[in-house]
Amino acid sequence: MSKLLEIHSAPIDVTRENQASSPVCTTLAFCKNGDRFTHVMAIDEKSSASLKRSTFLQSITTDAQLAWPSDPPLQQVVLEPLGPDLQHVALGVGLSGHGHWSLAARCLDDNHSLELDFACRISRPALFLGSTYRILDANSADHCLTDAPPNTNLNGISNLYWHEAHIDGNSWTGTWTQPEKAPLNIQLEVTLGKLLWSPELRQLQILPLGSLDNPATLRWCYRFRQLP
Repeated sequence: MSKLLEIHSAPIDVTRENQASSPVCTTLAFCKNGDRFTHVMAIDEKSSASLKRSTFLQSITTDAQLAWPSDPPLQQVVLEPLGPDLQHVALGVGLSGHGHWSLAARCLDDNHSLELDFACRISRPALFLGSTYRILDANSADHCLTDAPPNTNLNGISNLYWHEAHIDGNSWTGTWTQPEKAPLNIQLEVTLGKLLWSPELRQLQILPLGSLDNPATLRWCYRFRQLP
């Protein structure tokens, strides 16, 4: 299993019932699946004894052989230190059919939001462009796994339970319940593109604006953050 490539938000303190607070951060983790990278969004909680990861969203590709798959077909992802503070940025590229995808993902200046900025250059009409996610919780399977070091639980097995979602324009807020803790509220804000939510499938899609019928470079950009 390949090592994860990760970007983290700044930690915030959360409190369990009758226990001391512990720092929690939002994590974007990429892992290799065949010849392509998938990614998950997760909450990492560090205690004095261990590090616990609970995944809440996973990128999905319904058919990796399609020329226009349901999620960008990234074949290379690297972490590069950029900017005056040398903050790690995930840079990805991929090819499929007549499309050339690219990604820049980073933690924003507020230190709590993780942003993904995708682009695709198409040379022929495209059947689909965008990003697709499914909700994960304790009842889900097929998480993005890694060989975890001692005193960690980084296999992504979640202790979250899906509850509900609310949409306001291009902003989506999902709520998960947690044992002995306040609910987890995650906001996804689309800053460039269009947001689609299917409650029946528990599936999110972020699509670019503009026509897919002519050669062009199309972008879609969105950010995640844990709400207080």
